[in-house]
Amino acid sequence: MTVRASQFDLAEVDLARSNLDILKELGTSLLEEYPEDYSSCRRRYALAGICSTRNIFSLDGAHSCKRIVCANIRRASDQACLELAIGNEFHPDFGNGYLPRTAAYEKWRKLASDIPWQEHIELIRKVIIDLQDIGWFLPMAQCSAMTELPFRLDTRNRTFSSFPTKVSNLATAPLRSVKAPEIAVKGTWDEAPISRVAGILNDSAYSPLFSDRPKFRPAGFGEPCQASIVLVPQNGDLDTEAEEVNQIGELETSGQIFSVCKPSSLSNRFPLGNVLFGLGMRLGAIPWTTRMSHESVITAMDAGHRAEKAKSRWAVAAYDTKSQRTKLHVRDGALQENLDDLFSDESIGSNDIRAELWRDGKLHARDRRLIESRFPSAPIVEIIKRPDAVLFRGSLDNPSPPRPGDAVVGPDGSVLVQNSVCERNGSYLRPLRARSSDIEPEALCSDLVALTARPTRSLFHVSTLPAPVYFADRASKLSLSGWLSAVGNGWRLPPIN
Repeated sequence: MTVRASQFDLAEVDLARSNLDILKELGTSLLEEYPEDYSSCRRRYALAGICSTRNIFSLDGAHSCKRIVCANIRRASDQACLELAIGNEFHPDFGNGYLPRTAAYEKWRKLASDIPWQEHIELIRKVIIDLQDIGWFLPMAQCSAMTELPFRLDTRNRTFSSFPTKVSNLATAPLRSVKAPEIAVKGTWDEAPISRVAGILNDSAYSPLFSDRPKFRPAGFGEPCQASIVLVPQNGDLDTEAEEVNQIGELETSGQIFSVCKPSSLSNRFPLGNVLFGLGMRLGAIPWTTRMSHESVITAMDAGHRAEKAKSRWAVAAYDTKSQRTKLHVRDGALQENLDDLFSDESIGSNDIRAELWRDGKLHARDRRLIESRFPSAPIVEIIKRPDAVLFRGSLDNPSPPRPGDAVVGPDGSVLVQNSVCERNGSYLRPLRARSSDIEPEALCSDLVALTARPTRSLFHVSTLPAPVYFADRASKLSLSGWLSAVGNGWRLPPIN
């Protein structure tokens, strides 16, 4: 069955104008011709809001969410195509400091944010029909489709030829388990219930990544240990200046293996399963693997930013596809997206790039020249998360959901690949966009899917990012929540305060 993307040919549009001017004209057409169906929206690169989708938070009536038509124009030589996807706009916005942070509001916001694949398709189809009725000629863009890419996943005793649906089952027969460690339970405050938690864990905690049931013991914060669970207070939010965060930072900079969590999460089998799974992998267990077109070291690069501190953090994750080991390097620098601060570190040398270099984010021409001059033999891959495009099988009038491995090569040569399952918890997981002038599209897409299905740190879900990019993305975070989820891997991440 043919795979298509929500990309539409702009052959009859005056392409001498900027992308923003073209999008504004498309949006204005909808607002003027269908004022009851469409409304203005804040997002710069969007056509309009969709009035019929307004969802009100019933507990106060002051907060609402509506779907918006996200748009992007991609050019190649003398042609261009319009990409469409559906997004969300909340009122009032987070930036005004008025939004409540109650559990009820957060639950509503999460549910309101989820956009099923079917809703994406139906709303995009309506927008295209309305634009064509106005007089815009927007046929589907001509793309090359790929389906049924080879996929193999190996555990100790089984081989799977399809993308995993229930990930936790894969860990029951790991390729390599590790000797059960003694795991210390530590607290970041004096009254932390470390003895009680250790007792509960000794009664119930188990992971197939360990050769036997691990033993848990209460321990002082400074006591040496092979691995630890670090408790933070159950109530209240931490901030970067909190003493608990400083203590965790000391463990991190010393390279220790640990996991940070609240006491209550350890009585829930899902977060507990993730904690033990993550500790097992940090200690060297390999739950499963996937087959690549060729084994290599893939070095992924990503940057996190913190505007109020005028600071950026670059992370370089060198991931060995055969051993699944990751060597990670982090460098802080001035607030910017280019590679100057990273490449000013002489330790980032050509020996680190033994095969391929993957950049999480758009590569500007200047950045590409820097990479090519520093690493002349490394194939380069550009990865864009959550592009404004949706994949489907069949036709826009009679579509069916995409499957992992479905991909299209667009007019500009970039690839849109459904590298994970189509939906999770009712929300569509958009494809990744990948571009490389060094790797053939079929091999690139096949490896993207294989790396996405590699184990990272969750027992119940694979990441929506390929493993090397996932680790670079995690290590680059400069928010407190992102940093707390990344520490404990032995990476020696710098503090963020």
